[in-house]
Amino acid sequence: MKIVYLSEWYPQLSAKVLHSVAKRLSRKGCDVLVLTSNVRFGTGAQPNSCQQDFDGVRVERVKGVPLMTSATPYVVYNPIDAVSRIPLLISEIRRADIVHVHTVHGLMNIFGFGTLIGNRATSKLVVTSHGVPRHNSLVTWLGFQLWAEMTREMGRKSRIMTTVARSSMARLESLGIPKGKLRYIPNGVDSAIFRRDSGTRDALRRKLGISEDEIVVMSLGDLRAAKGVLVFLKAILDILNESPKASILIAGGGPLRSLVQQWLTKNNSQISDRVRTILRHIDENEIPGLFNCCDIFVLPSLWEGLPLTLLEAMACGACSVASAVGDIPYVIRHGDNGLLFQPGDSKDLASCVRELILDSKFRESVRRKGVESTKLFDWDQIADRYYAAYSEITS
Repeated sequence: MKIVYLSEWYPQLSAKVLHSVAKRLSRKGCDVLVLTSNVRFGTGAQPNSCQQDFDGVRVERVKGVPLMTSATPYVVYNPIDAVSRIPLLISEIRRADIVHVHTVHGLMNIFGFGTLIGNRATSKLVVTSHGVPRHNSLVTWLGFQLWAEMTREMGRKSRIMTTVARSSMARLESLGIPKGKLRYIPNGVDSAIFRRDSGTRDALRRKLGISEDEIVVMSLGDLRAAKGVLVFLKAILDILNESPKASILIAGGGPLRSLVQQWLTKNNSQISDRVRTILRHIDENEIPGLFNCCDIFVLPSLWEGLPLTLLEAMACGACSVASAVGDIPYVIRHGDNGLLFQPGDSKDLASCVRELILDSKFRESVRRKGVESTKLFDWDQIADRYYAAYSEITS
């Protein structure tokens, strides 16, 4: 089976899902190719080679530069390099048994979709939806309309549309996508990488100057409005004032980085040395250590599908406090393996965190049950579900 994936970047951000599946399908004997850009977020250098083998997956890259917006990053491709590589890209798409558009937005995905339409070959098209976005302003409303129209068009023309969130199924149907085309396949977690590691925990806490008796409350992710950064900032003072043992760790980069810095400066006299920050893009190899370093992981998103960070944090033994959006309530059983709070409610968030801080036995119970819950989301099993979906088409 020859599978071509289209993604704006690889293997970062949302493409972590793609990479987790692609490398496993390659091991099963599939001929897997990813068509993407050479954009790398963070401090690392851009890949120099247009052709690359990455964990057994062939990758073809077109030169581009990142375009950061408050909602989501995009890629602007180098026109000379893009034009010169169009014949190769079209040839690979034509020869594929499966063409999987990893997200509906992005020029690479639209190019591949257009190529399939031009060749009347959309019967081998698979599209993934990572969740249904929310809008709270004119700009985000316009973005939602564009997303809805692209999702509707790709969903109608595709053979199968997968979604990582079962909570998205009804909304996708309301866009006119036939129920028979929809497949729920969740995100997953690699327990070999994301696991409890006391050695890593102790070493990183020493490096960050965190004492043994501090209870670390961490937010990790892109610093953008949809991730609820402002909600967490509003909760911090309540958490610190009512919980003397609590300390805060904010990790991540993004368009609201300067806003976080301004908040820290404004409240410096109240937070003293109890708030630590790593305000930059967090590389993938750093994430397991940070989840081990913290005691409580806060996910204050205003909308989500099924966030990878939630599963990864729980697998590392962090007690999770998350907003009740998307598929998060399907993962977290409130008061059992985590705590849920109302989206946008900083007081409710602070109350949940305080409950965990003040009750060590409850915190340990939540930690253990959280780890156990993630065993239902093993990437090997999820890759098998994608293979089964592709086999429906190729057979």
